[in-house]
Amino acid sequence: MKKTLLLLCAAFCAAQTMFALTIEDGKFYTIANRNDVNLYVKDTGNEIIQMGALDDACYWQFIATDNEGCYYVKNKKTGRYAQQCSTVTEVNVTMGDEPVEYRV
Repeated sequence: MKKTLLLLCAAFCAAQTMFALTIEDGKFYTIANRNDVNLYVKDTGNEIIQMGALDDACYWQFIATDNEGCYYVKNKKTGRYAQQCSTVTEVNVTMGDEPVEYRV
C-alpha cells in the first residue's frame, strides 16, 4: 500500500510500453500488482489508496490535462481523485475530491 500511486504509474507505464497501450478518453483501467496479479490498486472510500481483490473500486480513469503526457487519476466507483504523492518512502497516497495532475 505504500507508495501505491508510484507503483500504479510504474505498472501502468510498463504495461503501456510492453503492450503499446494507448490511454483512451472515457475508458477505465485496472492496475494489478506485478508481483501478485490478484492484488489491485483500489479506492475503498478510506483516506488512502489500498490494494485488494478485484471489484468495482479497482477501476481508474486517466483524464488528459492540457499538458502532454499528464492525467488526472479518477476512481470510477467513488469519483475521487488520487492526490499528490510524496517522494518520501513509507507515505501512502491519499484520495480527494480535487483532481491532481500526474505525468504518466
